[in-house]
Amino acid sequence: MLGLSPGLVQPPQMPLLSPPVAHFPTFQELVMEQVADVPPPANDGLFFQLVRDPRLLYRAYLDDPTMFDDETAMLLQQLMSGQRKLEELKAQEQEILNRATAELAQYSPKPTSRSEQPRPSSSSASYDEEMEDEVPWSNKHDEPTPTSVDLPLELPDAPTFWWKK
Repeated sequence: MLGLSPGLVQPPQMPLLSPPVAHFPTFQELVMEQVADVPPPANDGLFFQLVRDPRLLYRAYLDDPTMFDDETAMLLQQLMSGQRKLEELKAQEQEILNRATAELAQYSPKPTSRSEQPRPSSSSASYDEEMEDEVPWSNKHDEPTPTSVDLPLELPDAPTFWWKK
């Protein structure tokens, strides 16, 4: 005995445990863990694969309100105002965004003819002419432009490097 008091009970002997053997996962085990951890994508439609941002569709809608139908326009407005979130859309609403994405991809703006373009009024034309006169780099003034530099016939004798006399 090691000098224990006679009234104390000795602690029970603990069996020696061997250290656990380190197990390093194989490549296949790591891949299977990652595959199992990845949830299936809930949003795998055309909109979520290509656009992902309703601001692009909304901008196209603002440029040409006839591009999308009323249902799509209402959904885009709700998304932009924060009344709805992309994560909370139902399958039917996701389908609306997918259809709008396809319409945007196929959309080509209507060509504008030259007759539809506004012509500048006579007052704006005169304003442009007035502004051209004020531009410093315009050469509308009748000042002669120098074509060559006139040098004096006799140059003074000065050393090339005057500081090195």
